Order: sequence, then structure tokens, then C-alpha cells
Amino acid sequence: MTNLEIRDARAADFDAILALNEASVALLSPLSPQRLAQLHAQSALHRVVEHEGEVIAFLLAFREGADYDSPNYRWFAQRYPRFLYVDRVVVADAARGRGVGTLLYRDMFEFAA
Repeated sequence: MTNLEIRDARAADFDAILALNEASVALLSPLSPQRLAQLHAQSALHRVVEHEGEVIAFLLAFREGADYDSPNYRWFAQRYPRFLYVDRVVVADAARGRGVGTLLYRDMFEFAA
């Protein structure tokens, strides 16, 4: 895919993020607008990928010390003094298999380094 922009998520993206999450809710926990706002505020990294002005993917990650109630996050918190926990990565159906997820992970690895 061409014309992709990776950038920080912002409140104006929340409707698109919620729709992407809902489309994959069988694999993820559900998100309400309030819960998304809380997670966004606590996140170390919350990025989106835009294609032609449309948000087609997002990644949400937390560092140690976040006030996050996920059992998976707590598992890492009990075992590692420093970490970056990827809570969810979602790519729109139409964009899957086109390297969008790889771009988000590369971006996250650069951030973590």
C-alpha cells in the first residue's frame, strides 16, 4: 500500500479506532469510548496508520508502571522491571496482508529502542 502515514492517535481518531476494535472484538476485549479514552491517557504508545485520510490500523502499548488492570499486563509487571506491553494491534480487513501491521511493529520497535 502506498500513501500510508503512521502517527500518534488523537481523540478525533477514537470513532475509527472503536470501529476497528469492534470489527475484531472476537479476538480482543471490547472498548467503550470512555475506556478507550482511559487507555489512551495511560498508554506509552498509541499509534494509527492512515491511508488516504482514513484510519486503517492502530497499536496500543503500555510501559511498566501503568495503572492497567489487564491480567496479561500484570503478568509482565510482576516479572519484568522494564517492558513495553502491546495490548492490541488491529488492522482493517481490507488492509490485511499488505504490510500495515509490520509497519506498526517496526514503529513500535523504534520507539522501544
